Amino acid sequence: MENNLNNDMRSDDHIESYKTNTTIEDLNKLLLMAEDASDKAKALSNEMIANKQKSYWILGGAYVFVNILVITVFFLDMAQYEYRRYLFVIFIGLGIVMAIPLLIMFANMRKKQMKLEEDIQIEYSVLTELLSLIHELDSFGRYVESIDSVSLATIRMRMKRLRFSLK
Repeated sequence: MENNLNNDMRSDDHIESYKTNTTIEDLNKLLLMAEDASDKAKALSNEMIANKQKSYWILGGAYVFVNILVITVFFLDMAQYEYRRYLFVIFIGLGIVMAIPLLIMFANMRKKQMKLEEDIQIEYSVLTELLSLIHELDSFGRYVESIDSVSLATIRMRMKRLRFSLK
């Protein structure tokens, strides 16, 4: 009977050790996944900002082009050129030819922007879900007495970094 009691104590120690190691391993795996999701969301945000800047540059170029075109047409109207109608047709045709690629570029940039926003929302939802799982495991880890406090402190610090990147 004493032998069975010792075996039961050993198996309890083994189960407790397994729970501790599993909890820490699970927390580390989840934290790595959350850090990857956070890094990907940050990279997507940076790409979205760069995409917006490109669209502003294109819009600025189009604005300058249209202003030069209008000013040129205005001054040609004031001057009494014999072939003024032909010049107007040339400028209007040039404006249309320049507007078509700009509209196509804006449409492509808008589609890319929408895709990036969707990807960012997906990454943030994944990150939110991972943080809730991590919080549940962390709460469970507090009740397991054999987990060392250094591991828990390290995990909590990594979680705080993730919370800041989620905002």
